[in-house]
Amino acid sequence: MQAPINNQHPLCGVWHDDSLDTEDYYRSEYSISAIDGRFHVSGVDRSDGEEFIISDIRWDGEWLSFKSLMPSTQRRGENRMRLLDTNEIEFLFTFTSREVWKRKRPT
Repeated sequence: MQAPINNQHPLCGVWHDDSLDTEDYYRSEYSISAIDGRFHVSGVDRSDGEEFIISDIRWDGEWLSFKSLMPSTQRRGENRMRLLDTNEIEFLFTFTSREVWKRKRPT
């Protein structure tokens, strides 16, 4: 039997990867809450306080999935999390980074 989606759901809370706090790359923090029986996600870059734009939040009974966008860099992410234990989740993150490339001049 699945837990009801409310603020006592085991996924609700603030999540981050503290094993890599010294690495500049892993600095995201996501807050999960429940509103009217649905999950709500917000995210922030802990280094500067910039907030992610979160969209397309989905729950399939095991995985909570959502898209993220960091406005300053236009970096887009596909995020998935599932509960492993009371204080642990498995977090999968795939990102798309936009780059502008220049033609290499012949030598």
